[in-house]
Parts: sequence; structure tokens; C-alpha cells
Amino acid sequence: MTASIIAGLLIAIPGLLLVGIPLICGTVALCSLIGVAYAVLKGILENVGLRFKPKFIPVPMSDDDIKIKYHELDNKEHGYNPLRQDFASLELFPQKPVITQIKADAEKLFPRVDFKFIQGKDIYREAKTYFLRMLIERATMIDKGLWDAEKEKQWVNFKGRPKQMLELDQFYLDWHYKQLGQENLVATRLVS
Repeated sequence: MTASIIAGLLIAIPGLLLVGIPLICGTVALCSLIGVAYAVLKGILENVGLRFKPKFIPVPMSDDDIKIKYHELDNKEHGYNPLRQDFASLELFPQKPVITQIKADAEKLFPRVDFKFIQGKDIYREAKTYFLRMLIERATMIDKGLWDAEKEKQWVNFKGRPKQMLELDQFYLDWHYKQLGQENLVATRLVS
């Protein structure tokens, strides 16, 4: 009986080795191929992802810088509104404004407007008042169809005009008309 067991083992062991070794080696080879393929695909996807992923670069900004950026964006989107945007005088006029030049140019561009009521001790406030009055008159002339391309070119190139005071916010213009009792000039809007 032991001889038959030994004979069976001598026949079975080479058979097990012929089946077992390739099975184990194949499993190890397959696992290593899967690992290599995973590493290659992961590297390719990360490389593609980094090329198309937007890069976030943090910029240190103070609260004042954020406030200035907000006002600039609001001004670009809606126009200048002194009720909502509190630009400092030095933000509007980095260089000291020349009132006589502003007044002379304003009277050329807006001949029917009386600028004599604008007076003041503070040059910056006086210049701001001139430009605000010109913005209101410009918006009124645009509404009435009296504003042409030549006047627009003069306005864009107006010497000393603050860059923030290119357009006037329609809400401020409506508020201004209501203050003067001219509700008929207020723009009608659909309420959504």
C-alpha cells in the first residue's frame, strides 16, 4: 500500500508541477502586467489632467484692494454711480485736476448747459461735480438722440476725465430725475 501511495505521488507530483508552476507564474506575470498598465494609464491621465486643469494662483489682497476691484467691476458692468461707488478723490483724479481746462472743454462739448453754479473750495470735489453733471447731460442727450459719434469721440478723449466716469449708471440717472421731479424721463423697466 505504501508502494502504491509512493507510485501515485511520483506520478501526481510532476503533473501538479506541470500545471501548478505555469498557473502560479502566469498569475504573477498577469498581476505585474496589470500593475504596469495601471501605472502607465495613471501617468497619462495625470499628465492630460494637468494640461487642461486651470491653475489656481492665490494672490494676496487686502480688504481695500478687494473693495477697489469690486468697484471697478461694478463700474464696468453698470457705469458710474456716486451713490453706490465711493471712489476717493485721489482714485478719480491721480493728478490734480485743472478746473479752468475742464470748464472750457465742458462748455465746448455741452454748450447749452450752464456750469456757472459749480463752485467750490475743494478742486477735487469741483472737478467731480463737473464730470457728474456732464455725465448726466450726456445720458440725457443720448436718450434724446442728440449724441453723435463725434461727440462720443470728444468725450472718450476728454482731457482729465476719470476712467471711472465714462458711462453713467441708469439707476443713478433715474434717481436724479426723480429728485428733480422729472419722472417722465425715468426709463421704464419690466419687472421680472
